[in-house]
Amino acid sequence: MDKKHYHFIGIAGIGMSALAKLLLERGEVVTGSDPGSSLLTEELTRLGARIYTSHSEEHIKGANVIIYSSAIKKENPELLAARDLGLMIMKRGELLAELFNSKTGIAVAGSHGKTTTSSLLASVFKETGRDPSVAVGGVISHLESNAFSGQGEYFIAESDESDGSFLLLNPKHAILTNIDNDHVDHYGSLSELSQAFVNFLKRVDEKGVVIVNADDPGIQKAPELLRRFKSFGTKSGDYLVQKLTCSAEGSKFTLQTPKEIFDFFLPYLGRHNAYNAVAVTSLCLEMGMTPVEIQRGLSVFRGVGRRLEKIFSQSGFTAIDDYGHHPTEIRTTICSIKEVDPRPLTVIFEPHRFTRTRNFWDDFIECFSGADKVYVSPIYAASESPLDGITSEALVKAQRESGLNVELISDLSEMRSIKNELLSKEAILLTLGAGGISKKIRSIFAEDHAPAGATK
Repeated sequence: MDKKHYHFIGIAGIGMSALAKLLLERGEVVTGSDPGSSLLTEELTRLGARIYTSHSEEHIKGANVIIYSSAIKKENPELLAARDLGLMIMKRGELLAELFNSKTGIAVAGSHGKTTTSSLLASVFKETGRDPSVAVGGVISHLESNAFSGQGEYFIAESDESDGSFLLLNPKHAILTNIDNDHVDHYGSLSELSQAFVNFLKRVDEKGVVIVNADDPGIQKAPELLRRFKSFGTKSGDYLVQKLTCSAEGSKFTLQTPKEIFDFFLPYLGRHNAYNAVAVTSLCLEMGMTPVEIQRGLSVFRGVGRRLEKIFSQSGFTAIDDYGHHPTEIRTTICSIKEVDPRPLTVIFEPHRFTRTRNFWDDFIECFSGADKVYVSPIYAASESPLDGITSEALVKAQRESGLNVELISDLSEMRSIKNELLSKEAILLTLGAGGISKKIRSIFAEDHAPAGATK
């Protein structure tokens, strides 16, 4: 059978790189273009992909299928050339659906927690020999990748509600972590977003298993979800969390199932991550796994890249990097750290998109309240144009008026001086954002603290 040649416009993206790896592992020809580079693109190159660091119509020569992400603009020269040539063009979500629907799919949906929950599922399934295919939105630390093309029957995927593409998936089983106000520019309102999640779960095989979070206020506002599907929670649910204790080493929880009571431990920081583990445990028990199998998968889990990821530690100083850019994520991340660590917490936040900053303005004023010191950088625009009055300067002014100890930084390079000031103290530095902040802070630590003899 002839190989297909897939060309990815924006291949360095976390979701795009996952799909590119799956195709390479299946023997397809993969090329791609992206001015960015990462360990993921280096892995793709090792696997045989040819990756260009610019966009040009020359790069799509020989391609049968063009894949592009929502971050790609309509006037991209490769996209325009592909249309002129009449090539098959697919959005990232369409390709994911094609691969996912060819196997027994397990999808994780929700406004927050999808990456960690799907990564936990992958850990349990891989550790117990089920060899699943996997596509998630972060690098699973102990597995050192965001995608695997397994020989088993299952495909575990993090679904994407941001553009509605999760409605292309046909899952056998699913988890819904929560429903929160986000992506209103796509859906128009929270009620329409909530209905989209309801519609997504209606696509799950009627003989499959769906697990929903009974404690989540957004899910509680869609009561048909709690009536129709299995649930977990601390106050109600088919799977009842009786005890949940968190420490810097991880979380312990006791789960009362319809038949028995079991104890579990997750060696990963954060009460919200314990909830993610409860969701995974509930689904796996429903699917017939034993508690011993599930605990084996949880025990090896070491987190996901950019989710409460410790990137540097020296004496009493620790630096943590996190993807959080929605107020709920920011609030949860700060609370998770402060719950188990008394050291002063300094946060550097890079707002993501002008529309999100506008839509959650009041929440961004309040959600940093647990931090001891906050710095805010310029807004990362992504593909958006500026909006009148929506600036980091204005946000910092409003935050300061609310009583927050906050300062504006004009450039991410200023993080170096902030880091240096904290380095000799008992302190935690937390960087938050979905733009360029992660790459910048890591480069600062790599340049300033390279091992002896290493080239900076």
